[in-house]
Amino acid sequence: MIDSLEQLAQNPWWVFFGVLTFAWLWEDGALISGALLAADGAIHPVWGALAVLLGICSGDAGLYYMGVLARRVRALRARLYKKKNFRQMRYKFSEKTFSNILLIRFIPGLRTIGFSFCGFVGVGFIRFMIAMTLAGVVWVSLLYMLIYFLGSSDWFVDSYWKWSFALVAVALLFINNRPRTASTLASVRAPTKIPVE
Repeated sequence: MIDSLEQLAQNPWWVFFGVLTFAWLWEDGALISGALLAADGAIHPVWGALAVLLGICSGDAGLYYMGVLARRVRALRARLYKKKNFRQMRYKFSEKTFSNILLIRFIPGLRTIGFSFCGFVGVGFIRFMIAMTLAGVVWVSLLYMLIYFLGSSDWFVDSYWKWSFALVAVALLFINNRPRTASTLASVRAPTKIPVE
């Protein structure tokens, strides 16, 4: 079993599709692992970056269509369209699609809700995909090159620290997202006090 997995890892096409499908589950993890696999020589750097970008684009298109499907739920649509803030957000996302998607791309935790929201409010799919692809190219280019060049530097080559760097990067991603999640959960779980007269 282990021998067959090692043989699959030697084939760059399996690495390409592995990184692409990993991006559907966790974009940042796929970006880190794709860059480090390219630095190790398991895949050409351009193909690794392309796998990450295609995984991100196809995953975000899926999130968009989740929003489109959610728009078909009449009770949800009726409830949200009555809110003044929702109408303002709909207008802002329709008018400033690129800047909003670029901002969402660089703030982890907003991607799922932001890209689904684009589908829900009816931002055009072509417009969404162009903005999301351009934002993805910027995101992948910056981080992939940084991780790739750090991972292929003389200090990291043939060093066990290379994959320790991946663990540190993953830990930083969790730390970055944890405080917001924990505070959000605490505010949701906090009991509301009803004033007694």
